[in-house]
Amino acid sequence: MYVAENEHYFLSASRDKTVKLWLLKNHGNGTAQLGCTHTYDKHKKAVFSVQGIESKRLVSSCDGIVHVWDPIVATTLSVYDSSAGETVTCMHTLPSPSTCIGVASTDGLLRLYDVRQKKVAQCWKLSTQPNAGTVRCMCVSSRWIAAGFSNGLVSVVDIRCGILRKPPRVYDTEVTQLQTVPDRGFISLSADSCIRLWTEDGNVSQLLKPQNDFIHSVIYCNRQLLWGTTNNKINIHNPDKMSIYSTHRVTFKGSLIKMSVLPMNKLFLLATDNNNITLYS
Repeated sequence: MYVAENEHYFLSASRDKTVKLWLLKNHGNGTAQLGCTHTYDKHKKAVFSVQGIESKRLVSSCDGIVHVWDPIVATTLSVYDSSAGETVTCMHTLPSPSTCIGVASTDGLLRLYDVRQKKVAQCWKLSTQPNAGTVRCMCVSSRWIAAGFSNGLVSVVDIRCGILRKPPRVYDTEVTQLQTVPDRGFISLSADSCIRLWTEDGNVSQLLKPQNDFIHSVIYCNRQLLWGTTNNKINIHNPDKMSIYSTHRVTFKGSLIKMSVLPMNKLFLLATDNNNITLYS
């Protein structure tokens, strides 16, 4: 899911090969059930990523091929396919005012695709290790891009000069999510539900390993770290004190599989395994 910066709408990617746009507006007592406003249906495979390009008010989505499109009329503006025989495994748009998308592919390369020029602007190798695996996730700042691999490797590249900031770190399990922490670094989530807080230079400063919880989402918002579990719990704490946090259980049908936050409105978007998305206060 992706929430627009102005919080007027959000986007959801789906295995049914579509991306849907949903308006965020007040509907009274909170019991209303709404349909989507637009559906983008030009993908040929399940869509695993959707991002906004805020500087151009456009959307990028990926099913192995990156589509750039207009969210107002759901029309395709450009399509980026990786080099012959390679598939895009992960993408992330750079912060405004950049018009670039960071695109990682099965050849282990990171390419910056410029939406305005409709071509690749830069290309870097994310790891010098021969068996680095596949890039599963990325997070970005205006200065660097961090990438998490299927074999547990985490790599940070300085996009101003294309240099790896530090030799990649390797852990035992797949890195499933990365989340930027402004002015501090980033957070990683691995398949064994370990949460690590990293500095921008690629050093781990804190580690959290919750007991008996499978974590599917981590979010950093308003100086708080939030993480959601499949048993419908949302945990909130200060990254400076990783061992202390509060737990909130949400009640609805199905299991929580993904969450996003609306920072200005202080609301949650919660997606469940029965194909529902709930706006939760």
